[in-house]
Parts: sequence; C-alpha cells; structure tokens
Amino acid sequence: MICNSAKQGLIPQREYFDKDIANSDNTAGYYIIEQNDFVYNPRKSADAPYGPISSYKYVDPGIVSPLYLCFRAKSIINPRYYEWYFKSSVWHRYIYMSGDSGARHDRVSIKDDTFFAMPIHLPSENEQRRIASFLDILESRIEKQRTLVDSLKKYKRGLSDKIFSTIVITSNCKKISWKNVFLPLQNNTFSRDDLIQYGGTVSQVHNPV
Repeated sequence: MICNSAKQGLIPQREYFDKDIANSDNTAGYYIIEQNDFVYNPRKSADAPYGPISSYKYVDPGIVSPLYLCFRAKSIINPRYYEWYFKSSVWHRYIYMSGDSGARHDRVSIKDDTFFAMPIHLPSENEQRRIASFLDILESRIEKQRTLVDSLKKYKRGLSDKIFSTIVITSNCKKISWKNVFLPLQNNTFSRDDLIQYGGTVSQVHNPV
C-alpha cells in the first residue's frame, strides 16, 4: 500500500504510519502504479495547500487508494522536471478557479476531466533535464546546509552545557541564590493610569515551548 505525503512524497504505508492502515485483503478499486507514474492526493495541508502531486520512484509496482487521482505520461518526459513543476504553485490558481464550490474545506474537489484540461508547460527534453538538474543541485545544497545547521545546534547545546558546568571550577566565582540576582515581577492588573506610564500600550507576550 502506498500513501502520498506532502513532505515525503509516495512512500509505503507502513513507513509513514509505522503500520499498515488499509486492509490488504480488501483492495477493490485500488489503482496499480508503476515507476514514474504520478499520483494526486486532493487532501490539503500546510505544505500542499491544493494537495500534493508526487512521482512514484520504486521499481516494484504499488497500489494506492481510489481517493487518489493517478496518471502516466503518454510520451517520454523527465519525471524530475514535473516533480519540481508540481512542487511549485504555478498550477494552484487553475485548481482554485476550476474546483467545485461547496467542497470540504480540507480536500480539493475537482472533476477528473477538469483536472486533465489544466494547461501545462512542455519544454524540450533538454530544457526539462537542465531545469530539473539545477533544482536538484540547489535542493542538495539546502539539505547539506540543513544538516550543518542541525550539527551546529547540537554542538552549541553541548558546548553551553560544558561551559556553564565547568565555570565554577575554572573561574574565580562564588555561588549565590537566585533571589540575590533576580527580582520577581508582580502579577498586576493594569489601570488606565498605569498604562500611561508605558506610553499608553503594553504588549501581550506568549512564551510557547
């Protein structure tokens, strides 16, 4: 069973949920997809406001829910080019303008015929390859930077712990209580006169975890 995640693309169901959700004995109406087929999941999310369209990368065939819309290229295309195309927002306006009104707020509602009438750009094979290659390289660099940033964050946390745990040993300092350094603020209710002292405004501040 294959599911279509906005972040991870088309992956086996058990990798996404850590278990099989669908019953493998009841797959009536499911689609069989092959490598480089595309699958549209109309479910909206923060990462895919009009639903993700993903390419199937596995060599072995997979099956997907009939809630998805599946399609295959009629001629040779560069799958990576269209993966990047569908990760962009250039096709969102068409879905927005052509979708059915009164649909569920968490799912795009659009007829199959309307979806396949969507205009799409088809550059030469060489141009598709160049664009896909450029975006792949850029994504690789971003991932390397993300890995570097994560490593630096871990290093900073460890270094901070080490600094503050050894400062007593290596520095000429004394141990005192918090009350000798900090003054607790009072939980007050402000009056109009109190606010004037702060220029008439006091901001509400939240400290999320």
